[in-house]
Amino acid sequence: MSLVAQYGTAYGYRLRRDIDDWPISGPLVPSESTIYKSLNDLFDEQLIEEVDPDEPPARTGRDRRRYAVTALGHLRVTEWMDTEPRSMEELWLRIGCARQQDIPALIRWVQRAENECLDRLESLGVPDLGPLVASGAPWRLVTRTMLDSIETSQVEERSQLLREIRHALAQSVQPPPTS
Repeated sequence: MSLVAQYGTAYGYRLRRDIDDWPISGPLVPSESTIYKSLNDLFDEQLIEEVDPDEPPARTGRDRRRYAVTALGHLRVTEWMDTEPRSMEELWLRIGCARQQDIPALIRWVQRAENECLDRLESLGVPDLGPLVASGAPWRLVTRTMLDSIETSQVEERSQLLREIRHALAQSVQPPPTS
């Protein structure tokens, strides 16, 4: 629903195509059948409504069912964006679906996730990386500084954290889907 809100109007195939291009994977990425079922459910719940197409029928000659979000639907999207994400993947999902008015809430969640990550690094005894990051130091220098402080008893925990940070950084440099 939030993607339909972001686009103004959308149809199932466009949503599926754009979601396929997202830099996230896993259980939060809906399958094609889930997208169409969700559109039907949202329509039944009056969270989206069918609107007249603003473009000619597809090459198949069939009209696509186009949807727009209702006022109630916009309210639900806003409530979802304002609640705390349950995972980094859900945060990335929200970033991909964000409307302009959702940006302040997303910034708040990104800052909170960043602070949690820095707190976790601090609890592992990693030196303060803030000045390095703030100075625009290359990722390799930041990583090297972190790895140089590793104690063998914490190798696995730090390795997992490093994988999570690399994954988050890789996801953050990917541009959001465009239409």
